Amino acid sequence: MKKITTILYLNCFLCLSAYSQAETNSCCESVLKEILHVHTLKVKYEAAQELYPAIKDKNSYFYMILSAKHRAELLKLIVDNSDPFPEFEEIETSQVETGSVTVFDKEKKTKQLESGLMPVKKVSDKEKEWYIGQLTKSIDEYFTDYQNSIIALKSKKELCLQCIEEELAKGELSEYKQKKLLYNYNPPMRSVLSPVITKFDFLRIFKEFIFNDEMNLLPDGNKAYVYLHCNCKLP
Repeated sequence: MKKITTILYLNCFLCLSAYSQAETNSCCESVLKEILHVHTLKVKYEAAQELYPAIKDKNSYFYMILSAKHRAELLKLIVDNSDPFPEFEEIETSQVETGSVTVFDKEKKTKQLESGLMPVKKVSDKEKEWYIGQLTKSIDEYFTDYQNSIIALKSKKELCLQCIEEELAKGELSEYKQKKLLYNYNPPMRSVLSPVITKFDFLRIFKEFIFNDEMNLLPDGNKAYVYLHCNCKLP
C-alpha cells in the first residue's frame, strides 16, 4: 500500500513539474513576443518620420515614382487598419525620362529604355487625399508607443532577463536564429539596406542596451551592428 501511495505521489509531483514547466515556457513565449514587438514599434516610428512628409507632399516621390502596390505596402507599415482601398479612376499616363526614375524590370521596358522614356501612371488628387486621410496618428504618438513598450518591459526586468537568457542559452538550436529582420526602417530607393539581423540578435541587443546599459531606447543601427559583430561598443 505504501509503495502504491509513493508512486501516486511521485506521479503527482511529475505532473505538477511538467505543468509548471509548461506554464513557464508559455510565459516566456509571451514575454519574448512582447520584446520582439518593440522592434515593430521602432520601425513603425522610423517609417512614420520618413513617410508622413512624403505622403503629405502631393509632389513627392511617393506619388511621382512609386507604384500603387509599393505605396499600399508602405502605408501598411504605419497604419494598422486603414480604410478599404477604393477604386480610383484611371488617369492617362505620361512619359518621363528614365534617368529620373529607377527602373526595376528592364526586360519588360526595353522599348521605353531605348527611347529614353517610360510610362508613369499619374496619381489623382482624390487618391492623394485618400492617403493623407489615413494619417490619423501624430509622429509623437508613434514615438510614445515605442517608448512605452520599453518602459512596460523594464517594469518586469527580472522575468524578461530570465526568458531572454534561457533563449540565448539555446544557441544554434533557438528558433529565433533562423528568423531574420531589418533592424531599421529601410526607405524606398535606398541603395544600401540597413543591417539584416536575426530575432536572436535582437534579443541580445535588447538585453545589453535596454537592461544592462539601462538605455531608454534602442541604439542606432551602427552601434547595434558593431556590438553584434565584435561584442564591443561605439562611444
